[in-house]
Amino acid sequence: MNELQKVRNYIVDKFQSDELVNTLTTLSNDLVDTNKETIYPVVNVDYRTSTVQTDVLLFSYHIKALDQNDVYTHTTDSKLQEDTNQSDIWNETFNICQNFINSFRQYNSDNIEIVSVSDITVIKNANLNDLSGHEFDIVLSINNEGSSCP
Repeated sequence: MNELQKVRNYIVDKFQSDELVNTLTTLSNDLVDTNKETIYPVVNVDYRTSTVQTDVLLFSYHIKALDQNDVYTHTTDSKLQEDTNQSDIWNETFNICQNFINSFRQYNSDNIEIVSVSDITVIKNANLNDLSGHEFDIVLSINNEGSSCP
């Protein structure tokens, strides 16, 4: 198996094992939220670039964790005037991102490591279904074994 596939499998396995994630997609970012069968929260992994170096290969990804905003129509005695579940979404999607980044603190047999990670930024009311969540860019490295697909 080549290095790109090993990194992809690692990413997919980590998000599939996260109990907070219901759906995982690998679409370009402009296609997220176009599938009617999506069960939220959804994580989208968009593969961006690769760099070949002598000893390692670098792969960059843009990752989004999203959920639908719900509007509450009931009254509340709370002084905090919130009529959506947006703060709950931000807590949950931040935890999804944090769990993934923290997974690299554990040993993995393919020696996949973080080279860089951007700030985790908030998403407010985006896409077709009024989604909120978080997104970040990450660059991962793996040893260059010189392998190729058969």
